[in-house]
Amino acid sequence: MEFHASERDTYGIPIIKPGIPVCLEGSEERKSLHAQTESLRQLHYTADFLEKWMFGTPLLAETRGYSATRSDQDVEDVSRTVHDEMECLEVHRLATADTIQRLLDLQRSLARYLIGSHNDYNPDVPIPSEPGSTPRWPLRAFHDRSHCRYGPLGILSSGYMLSNPRSSFDELKKTQHFSGTSLRNHCGGSEPTPFISIADDAVWLLDFVHTFRFHPAITRVAFINVKNLELMGVLHGQFRAWAMEAGGADGLDCPPHWLAYGWIPLQCIDAVWSLNDFRQVCSESGIPEGSISPTFWLGS
Repeated sequence: MEFHASERDTYGIPIIKPGIPVCLEGSEERKSLHAQTESLRQLHYTADFLEKWMFGTPLLAETRGYSATRSDQDVEDVSRTVHDEMECLEVHRLATADTIQRLLDLQRSLARYLIGSHNDYNPDVPIPSEPGSTPRWPLRAFHDRSHCRYGPLGILSSGYMLSNPRSSFDELKKTQHFSGTSLRNHCGGSEPTPFISIADDAVWLLDFVHTFRFHPAITRVAFINVKNLELMGVLHGQFRAWAMEAGGADGLDCPPHWLAYGWIPLQCIDAVWSLNDFRQVCSESGIPEGSISPTFWLGS
């Protein structure tokens, strides 16, 4: 089946519109091609995000001499078979994945420099618990279908591509995304925003996952290191304070919590526990699990 890429995006990836009727012959190939283009596009979004935060954050000025330019791709408007197009996209994917890996390697090196630790992060090693005490770490509940994605970079906000490095809260306040409307949208989960919600109350988090029936098999709880967020230049603050600054606090019925802007780098996550492990430690520490109905979707 011949495929003619009449439209390509800025990355040279063909724009496949799944709603366009296609003949039965080759339709499965076209579906596969569409899935491949979307996957590759997400890789480019990830690379763009890393480059933006690596080269745009004042704390990471050391990276300005580093080049991670991606190889030029064939963007000519040519006719190919679907199979040939998919082969070209695979070459494109490998080159982009290599760029991301180089950026991640640099990001990890700089994180060790900024944080002052040369210990490799291991999410499988649990942090020690103190019997009878409440966890002292801000928390984030998530699962595989959460809007805020967890992966090799850490936790990305649902609108991570909307975020840009900001050196101060005053600078963040000048952006179009820092508004009462944006914060209301974040609470409602109606559309992507560059914010990530963090709970500082284990009791509330337990009530939340209970009320919304988070399945233990897919739910995890991340323990956030606030000091490392500060060292890596990730802006964060109390939701209520930010909402008041944005002029959108009136009528907002959200429990007390915190916001991080853009992302939570992997180096700012001390540990990731399964929901069952988290429940067990809380139970042993005397932290109750109730059934109140929180009005804020922490896992979205």
